[in-house]
Amino acid sequence: MDKEYVLAVQYIHSLLAFGMNPGLQRISALLSSFNEPQRSLRFIHIAGTNGKGSVTTALASICRAAGYKTGHYVSPYVLDFRERIQVNGQMIEKAALARLTKKVRMQSEKLAKQGVVITEFEFITAVGFLYFLEKGCDVVILETGLGGRFDATNVIPPPLCAVITSIALDHCGVLGNTLQQIAMEKCGILKPGSPVVTVPDQPAEALAVIRQTALERSCPLTVPPMPEPVAADIMGTRFLWQGREYFLPLPGQHQMQNMAAVLATVDVLREKGLAVSREAVRRGLSEVWLPGRCEVLSKEPLVLLDGGHNPAGAKALTESLPPALKGSFTAVLGMLADKDVDGCLSYIGPWCKKIITVPVPNPRSMESSALAALAGKYCSAVTAESSLDKALQTALFCGGPALLCGSLYLCGALRPKAVQILQNRQTNP
Repeated sequence: MDKEYVLAVQYIHSLLAFGMNPGLQRISALLSSFNEPQRSLRFIHIAGTNGKGSVTTALASICRAAGYKTGHYVSPYVLDFRERIQVNGQMIEKAALARLTKKVRMQSEKLAKQGVVITEFEFITAVGFLYFLEKGCDVVILETGLGGRFDATNVIPPPLCAVITSIALDHCGVLGNTLQQIAMEKCGILKPGSPVVTVPDQPAEALAVIRQTALERSCPLTVPPMPEPVAADIMGTRFLWQGREYFLPLPGQHQMQNMAAVLATVDVLREKGLAVSREAVRRGLSEVWLPGRCEVLSKEPLVLLDGGHNPAGAKALTESLPPALKGSFTAVLGMLADKDVDGCLSYIGPWCKKIITVPVPNPRSMESSALAALAGKYCSAVTAESSLDKALQTALFCGGPALLCGSLYLCGALRPKAVQILQNRQTNP
């Protein structure tokens, strides 16, 4: 069955050759051939630039702790392709992915003969909807892939709640060059009468668009207050919300705005009749695990893994770091060429005593030499390295803190290698 699974993933990835092609006609045609599985499911729909991963993971963990069979759809994956489709915290089985891929492929090839060419994201979205229906999910936490208005996930019926996380400049070539334009695209997930929640410190330009869109579509809008931090370090944050203390094992002040959106969404779910106790919230938040988001791979020496790939994400990362360590990190850094690389470097560079630039295992990768030339503006010791293994060895044996960052695609490649090196070092100090 592993062979069938491998072939299924290879086929899905082959659809990347058709590129990104925003629009809902193709996914609608594909799903109609399966009697619209998404219309038999209940969703929480999440769009935004930064924070989607934290918000979707926290909501999925809370719903699971509350006793609901919970689907969880995310993009991109970090460690395993099957992360994209989960039920109750378990990835889709290899056999199920292979079987559903075969099923969806048959329909997509019929559509191709009619000139309707299904993209990779549309294909895996259809597989996800079919799987969630098969499993009898009570609720599905659904993360958009890109934008919102024309994202393949936007074929769902009005969700229990829509969530707009923090909006920043990213994917400008597709979504627009201003916060207002990007907010308009994200607000495409708002459906008439369906509640919407956003983060408390949404940029004013984006918030104005969210308010106006919610008003036009009669969507009750919640802009929650910020939780009150109690204590925070690199291992996580304790905070107060509605007089109760919670712990989130994710560091960073930026997580407070994400948790405000999560907890406000829980209030909406209660209004919709879903029983979610405070104990379920406490347990759900305490069990959140998100690879590649300021993830601590080692405490001594400190080794951090982070996939923040735009300036807002890089800023959030550096604000999570212990101030005493500024200027002491050895970083392994790789980025995609279509990102605001200079903007990210302006935040990360000052925290590093040395930066080793590497290629990202993705066709859109910036060459390590070109990245090194840019990084030299912000750090005096920069080298370009073509080998991820050599870069990791240098960083993890530098005698000080290490930072592995720049792209979630890079995180996926570096994490297993770094974990193996760190485990070997513990076994053979």
